[in-house]
Amino acid sequence: MGKKANRFSALRELRSNRQEQQVAPSKEGQAPVKSKSSSKLKKKVGRPAGRRSDPNYTQISAYIPLELLLSVQDELAHERRVKQTRTARPVSALVEELLDGWLKTQKRKNAGT
Repeated sequence: MGKKANRFSALRELRSNRQEQQVAPSKEGQAPVKSKSSSKLKKKVGRPAGRRSDPNYTQISAYIPLELLLSVQDELAHERRVKQTRTARPVSALVEELLDGWLKTQKRKNAGT
């Protein structure tokens, strides 16, 4: 192989062997054909997709006082402890909830005029 042996060399070799097995030998003049086993859907590794990769969400920026943000984060952490959940509700979820409530109020006001 010619590569320096280290703790990852065995993993590198396994990956190389797996890739060689997945690509079937090609006929002369044709591109290699992948084997049927590689066409199966593989489970994605890592975190599940979140709002950042969801096209229905967009990122915005707003300036708020630092003390207000810290107080909000403290309250969300307190809410987490009271409800005994693994993670606190993110600030973005709170902002979404508040903006949605405000929008509903505005629509009611406009419908009454």
